[in-house]
Amino acid sequence: MTKRTIAAILTIAMLLSTLAIIPVGADYQSGDWEYSVSDGEATITKYTGSELEVTIPSEIGGYPVTGLYYSGYYGIFYNRPTKSVTIPNSVTTIGYCTFRDCTSLTSVTIPDSVTTIGGGGFGVESDERG
Repeated sequence: MTKRTIAAILTIAMLLSTLAIIPVGADYQSGDWEYSVSDGEATITKYTGSELEVTIPSEIGGYPVTGLYYSGYYGIFYNRPTKSVTIPNSVTTIGYCTFRDCTSLTSVTIPDSVTTIGGGGFGVESDERG
């Protein structure tokens, strides 16, 4: 094989390897919210604001908000001073560990539209991570 052929093969291999780490749903930010979009619906993944009383939007980026799901190890409101959260009627799913370690929360208003709450949705972890 020539050096040019080997270089071309290596270049293609490197490009293909980067495809494996691109997430399926792109992540977006709008104001104090981070979210992902899949099948024309938005899922809130993080709140970055500092309000004490928060109402989750029913629409973001032109997409209906149908789910809440943490993006990483901690919950959506981790390390925020948020004390109360109101979830809109558009939301049907509260995903796994959505409110994990959100220790400032004292009130969450959940509408009848929510049909699924994932395991550990309101869990608090200790400082010992294992």
